[in-house]
Amino acid sequence: MIKRDELKSEYQQHQFYEYFNSIFNYDILDTSISENIYLLRKTTHKLFYSEFENQLFETVMFLSMKTLVLDINNFSKEIGNKSEAYEQYIQQIKEENGINNFFDRYPYLLKQINREVRLIEESYSLLFDRFLKDLSELRSCFNITEPLSNVEFSLGDSHSQKQTVVKIEFKGKSIYYKPKSYDSYNILLELISLLKSNNIPSFSLPESLIKADYCWQLGVDYINSNNDEVKRIYLKYGVLAAFSEIFSITDLHMENVIVSGGDLYLIDVETFFQRKLNVQTNNFEGITVDTYQRIYETSLSNGLFPVQFEKNSAPNISGISGKGGKRKKGKYELINKNRGDMKLVKTDYFQEDSYNIPTLNEKMVEPLDYANEVIAGFRECYAFLMSQRAKVKKILEGFPKLRTRAIFEILPTMENFCKP
Repeated sequence: MIKRDELKSEYQQHQFYEYFNSIFNYDILDTSISENIYLLRKTTHKLFYSEFENQLFETVMFLSMKTLVLDINNFSKEIGNKSEAYEQYIQQIKEENGINNFFDRYPYLLKQINREVRLIEESYSLLFDRFLKDLSELRSCFNITEPLSNVEFSLGDSHSQKQTVVKIEFKGKSIYYKPKSYDSYNILLELISLLKSNNIPSFSLPESLIKADYCWQLGVDYINSNNDEVKRIYLKYGVLAAFSEIFSITDLHMENVIVSGGDLYLIDVETFFQRKLNVQTNNFEGITVDTYQRIYETSLSNGLFPVQFEKNSAPNISGISGKGGKRKKGKYELINKNRGDMKLVKTDYFQEDSYNIPTLNEKMVEPLDYANEVIAGFRECYAFLMSQRAKVKKILEGFPKLRTRAIFEILPTMENFCKP
């Protein structure tokens, strides 16, 4: 059974909390899942378990919400007072017969909930096992002396088997659990070292403890910059752009880079050799396809720069200049709450600023003002790396088992690197 007072307050007050509670109160899920959840409650830290319960709630409601809204509207058709209809519906679903009848009507929903909850349970158990196994090493590696203070799940896209980024806070420091291979981290470290040994300013990587299939990464603080530091940051953005051009690094949107003082940190380092090369032609034709294909074949396709591919495309989320703000029709919102005629409608929402743009005197700078620094950083890094092809090839050859998402085709720049 999930304890109501252990959930986030907004989940405790949710319109369909009783639906969620009935699923676990009456052991609706597969027996093995219920048994494992009970075992996890007894054996894991309360902060981890509380966040696990919140993730269960989020998952169950994400899967169920459209079905619940459809079902309550059907239930309420012949009831004039829609507020009373809602109360009757909730009373029905609170009872064991009511929740069983609901899933008799929607058996595939129950099947999907079982599948997703099982995956969450397995990924959570794996996370906690890894945390306990690595804790002493984490404290030593990151100089952590304070006790555990908070845990946050689901901070990024989920990867295989519902695994996702988890933030673990110790008073004064935070680390991030990333359940994916970070083979490219050490390659980047060596390439960055090559730049710095030749006095070329480079972006940085967060301190990390790399394991076979996952890593722990020390959190980076977003710190105000002075004028000279801002210029250095945009030189480093140019260096990062040169890296992306040569090594086909993508996914450099505003949530994957952080500025701190005079440093630029690349947060996600799994993105080697994976540029998307082929434009989806469903919405484009003729010269439009040709133009977009040309963009895809350059560093403009890496997510670092603001490139708009359609008239009504999503707002700027690029690494170098993306900002928060209103997003058009991006999320569903429930209206007519606590009524039998409730509806889900798409609505605008607000996205917070990220940490990709430096602040000078507590105010965000205008990235376009530093275009010359970006160009200078790109040119210096690109020319240097091309002149050091033999050294770069030797570094890459030292990692024959590098794993990345995909390699579609050797690009012209990489082809130049491969020449003797």
